[in-house]
Amino acid sequence: MTDQQHRQPKGIRVGGQYAAQERSPSQVVLDDLGFTDDDQLDADWESANRESRSTADGPGLSERGPGVDEPGLRETRQWATAAVGVGTDTPWGTAEEIAVVAPGISRVGTAEHGGWRLSPERNAAVPDDLREESGWYELDCAWAKAAIAFPDEPGVIGINERMRGIDDRADADGITHVERVVRDHYPHEYERFTGRRVLPGQSTVRDREFTDREKLEHRMNYRAVTDDDRQLARHMYEQMGPVVAGNMDAKARKVMTIPHGMLLQGCRSGDHRVDVAVRHLGLGLREVVVFDSRGTVLGSAATRGQGELQKAMLAIGDGRVDELRTLDRRLR
Repeated sequence: MTDQQHRQPKGIRVGGQYAAQERSPSQVVLDDLGFTDDDQLDADWESANRESRSTADGPGLSERGPGVDEPGLRETRQWATAAVGVGTDTPWGTAEEIAVVAPGISRVGTAEHGGWRLSPERNAAVPDDLREESGWYELDCAWAKAAIAFPDEPGVIGINERMRGIDDRADADGITHVERVVRDHYPHEYERFTGRRVLPGQSTVRDREFTDREKLEHRMNYRAVTDDDRQLARHMYEQMGPVVAGNMDAKARKVMTIPHGMLLQGCRSGDHRVDVAVRHLGLGLREVVVFDSRGTVLGSAATRGQGELQKAMLAIGDGRVDELRTLDRRLR
């Protein structure tokens, strides 16, 4: 289980068929994903399945009996049952709770964990990049790879609707809860499936793949550089130019204008070379961030005024990057 799951202690009673029973750990996780109690969910799905099994001018499958093969029924039958029940062996132990998410998709809970089980037909319809060959999709993250492949299923729509207003990150980015879970844990698969780029800060997995320098470069390039940016960069350089030229050997290999500031590449810091980004934060604050050649942040500070900015650059030039924290206005 991941640290992101919020469990409640065993013993909390909930509604439906659990009104007089203890709440098991697996049910806590299922509920945290936005599922209703099993009684209501099963009732909803029984109704939905009856409707999907019905033709436009006739009764449902249960009323017609076996042997009927009409177009509406053939469409339903393409999704064979997921073939799981209470007592079935799963990758997480013996199944204790089963709920139908959609024809051919079952939600399975065990004493310790759980997941989704897709029938072979359903699993074959999942795109290659998202598919788990076993047909099992664990409950922490992988279930969303199955859900995103079937966004129009009422059960998946229901999950997204129940998480609206709860999943702040999804709401802020204008995507569904299912999409946010896939983007967070499977950024490469998400990009190929949706055609949308995953940016720093949108995926914990992707963020681990970026160096700090790359994260800053992505933030710097979030919009085109304007004339105001160029004027601001010139002003900043004029404020610290003498210090840079005299103490940092700032024949920097490259000086770039970036949104709200500038980036000095290849400045001297003691016996080493570093890159220094200086950006305007507002309220008179200038952020100074120092990177080594690998893109790792060595130190940063938010300074106020020309004097503090020059002190920060002197400290960097002398190789005393640790002293930046004493200048950091954000810590006061």
